[in-house]
Amino acid sequence: MCQINNYKNALPAGRLIPNVSNYPNEIVTLDLLGPYPVSRVRRNRYVLVITDHFSKWAEIIPLKKASARVIADNFFDNYISPFLAPIKLISDNGPQFISDIFESLSERLGIRHVKTVVYRPQANRTERVNRDLVQMIAINVNEKHDTWDQFLREFAYAIRTAVNETTGKTPAELFLGRNLITPFQKLVMVSDGTEFAVGDIERLFEEARRNTETKHEKWKKYYNRRRRDVQIKVNDWVLIATHHLSSATRKVVAKLKPKFKGPYRVLDVKNNNAVIWKAGKRLTINVDQVRIYRHRKCDETEIGAISSRIAVICAMNQVVLTEYNGDQMTREMVKRKGQK
Repeated sequence: MCQINNYKNALPAGRLIPNVSNYPNEIVTLDLLGPYPVSRVRRNRYVLVITDHFSKWAEIIPLKKASARVIADNFFDNYISPFLAPIKLISDNGPQFISDIFESLSERLGIRHVKTVVYRPQANRTERVNRDLVQMIAINVNEKHDTWDQFLREFAYAIRTAVNETTGKTPAELFLGRNLITPFQKLVMVSDGTEFAVGDIERLFEEARRNTETKHEKWKKYYNRRRRDVQIKVNDWVLIATHHLSSATRKVVAKLKPKFKGPYRVLDVKNNNAVIWKAGKRLTINVDQVRIYRHRKCDETEIGAISSRIAVICAMNQVVLTEYNGDQMTREMVKRKGQK
């Protein structure tokens, strides 16, 4: 009981292992935002965010519905058709992304589709783009929140023309091979030579790789200060973290529920992820969501000692109960005599 109810006091397991891409369209990430309030004019409720991992180029697509068919069609029409299919695609485990429709599209186009593990949104690199996008929407939306999709194209343009802190370049430079003219540059009629030669493109890529590698090393150093190495091995037994939600109607208090459940046997360990056997199928989960299960072995002597302690406790309770009942009866008799 202690193992499933106690909090984890040790440092979280798993060192930082960054995804590395070397050129545009090698790795692309997908994420779905919403549902938002139905927009006033276009009646949209969702936003599909497609981000190129290397250049940080973003496609921001408003959607009325978020079905697997709608998302697959928009991914093909707005990204694959103009820019070709990526080599690797990263998404979460949303039902739209793990559907047969989406898997069929990936298979037909030769895309390696990788799903992030549950309760680990950090593995999907659209997270930073999402944060910037939501901040832009919050600044420009009206009080009724039904104009949130009004400036999505302008927000996408701003992201594409801003110098990225990781690469040191604009997404447009790396993804298109040229800089986009900003409204301010148009206003003052400034041109910085937006076309690049082939040699310049290779130089830009190399500079972006070096800048990204430097940033990754800095992040790893900071991140790993509060992390420890993975100690889980194949055939270990582990408990996995629970994520209960409090509910007044169901009379459930999340803080009083067990913090872990299990145990489950580890089938494989890949980097910071453990593959366990749960409910008849394989489940991949990040190691910071698990703790090693300690089997308690009791020999006959220990079991006998435990039984003896239980017997002593029961006997003591009986004595206390008898004394309590005797004292209670004495008080009742004295009380009755006084009443007479």
